[in-house]
Amino acid sequence: MSWTQPNYNQYLLHIELSNLCNAACPICPRYWAGSRIVRPGLDPTQVTVKQFKEWFPPEFLKYQTQRVMLCGNQGDPFATKDIVPILEYITTHLPKDRSLMTHSNGGLRRPEVWAEAGKLMQGSEMWFMWFSIDGLEDTNHLYRRNVKWTTLMKNVQAYLNAGGNAYWDMLVFKHNEKQIKAVKEFAKSLGFLGTRVKNPDGLVWDGKIQKRGVYDEKGDLEYYIEVADDPQYINAPPDMQRNTEPPIPRVGRPPDTWQDLFISDEYNKYQNHKIDCKSLKVQGSEIMIQCDGLVLPCCFIGELWSSGRQDLAKQQLNNIWNTDYMYLTKNKISDIMSYLDSTIMSTWNLPDYQQGKCMYCAKICGQDSQIDRLIHTKAGI
Repeated sequence: MSWTQPNYNQYLLHIELSNLCNAACPICPRYWAGSRIVRPGLDPTQVTVKQFKEWFPPEFLKYQTQRVMLCGNQGDPFATKDIVPILEYITTHLPKDRSLMTHSNGGLRRPEVWAEAGKLMQGSEMWFMWFSIDGLEDTNHLYRRNVKWTTLMKNVQAYLNAGGNAYWDMLVFKHNEKQIKAVKEFAKSLGFLGTRVKNPDGLVWDGKIQKRGVYDEKGDLEYYIEVADDPQYINAPPDMQRNTEPPIPRVGRPPDTWQDLFISDEYNKYQNHKIDCKSLKVQGSEIMIQCDGLVLPCCFIGELWSSGRQDLAKQQLNNIWNTDYMYLTKNKISDIMSYLDSTIMSTWNLPDYQQGKCMYCAKICGQDSQIDRLIHTKAGI
């Protein structure tokens, strides 16, 4: 398996249609240090239906696409002006036995837009929406800030009433872990096909499980969120300690140029890990396409790349890649796939970082993989 020779000649597309969002989630890389301050250097961008058609012609969707997933590291697909015509284009050309899934917090746009989406997403049981709703009316806003429950429920009902398929997608924290059963019952009563519970990422650093501060538009602490008490919902090794200290009271304003912000991360302990890439799957090879047209191997590298921060792994990738070559605005997708094979994939069997082994791949997709702990497998859907 590779990006130029995926299994069954099929691709799994992970497409970020926009880096615009309403929610201000405290772990999102779109914002500065858990605050409501949008990170410096973020250029508001969204994919137009014209661009989408150019990047993914009908033949590619029909013959080489196993899955289309509309989900961003920094934005919500429904912040995209052309979301409905893009969905219409996909559902016209993607075979009904292929997967189409869209992720949204549900708090954007009018119910009429959601009704149109619902009509388009009922063409196959393989086409459905993930509504990212982390609890009930009294808890969802603690992580999905700015999402108004009344608006959310109107949009959900409009989508479901139009015949759209949907699942409820719930991140589990300490503040909502007791609501899992109630969420599943409520979701079923509304017409959701099921509920998935997930372990949140972004609550571990400095070798400990941390309390994540939630800060306002001035960088002052409003409250904090923390992992669940139940260890099955924690994305961390079982023996990792919790930091009992509260978050710092203020993060202030970000630096004018966020590229100057260097985050020290420990990569040495992953150096001997054998890399088992989660993007090269049995059913095909996954790629992430950001809203500016940049093609990346996966959403995890996408998160690192789009965050603006610097660390050792990002510096290494900067040395490995000439990213100018990796934009769909400049090159064909087939040429970019070949470039990924010859650059990042060629590093996986090297013995150590000094000889060029990819640091971020060793951390994310090495043994003791962080990905494997994200979704609580017992809960299912």
